[in-house]
Amino acid sequence: MPRNLQLILILPGLFLSASSLAQEEPLLFTQPGWAVAYLAPAPSAGWGIAAGRLDREAAHRRAEALCIARSGGVACRLVAELRAQCLAVAQAPLLGDDQGRVAFGTVAGAAERVDAETQAIATCQMRLPGRLCRIVESSCAGG
Repeated sequence: MPRNLQLILILPGLFLSASSLAQEEPLLFTQPGWAVAYLAPAPSAGWGIAAGRLDREAAHRRAEALCIARSGGVACRLVAELRAQCLAVAQAPLLGDDQGRVAFGTVAGAAERVDAETQAIATCQMRLPGRLCRIVESSCAGG
């Protein structure tokens, strides 16, 4: 006789430093959560996405802290806040740069990961025609 089983995936958070990025809540992909993204201004390549958090403020704190950590302390700005959606970050590297800096970065959101990634690449390439744009991260808030 078949049994109904429900899978709940709980992932621990990423720890970059014990003080600034301590685990605030598990990611529960069985309920719609928040997807939040922050970007540092170019040429910094900093970005932060927090997806799947049930607490909106915790998602903001996590995404901003990740962005600041990746940017080496550069202030980041909120660029997206969605509920039960996917986010993708696309970046175009600075020509001739070997330091990891970018000429442009953008975020797109959609119901499906592939759509968010496609939109982010399209926006990046529209801004910088002929340049290589790549997805550096994509994540979904579940739902």
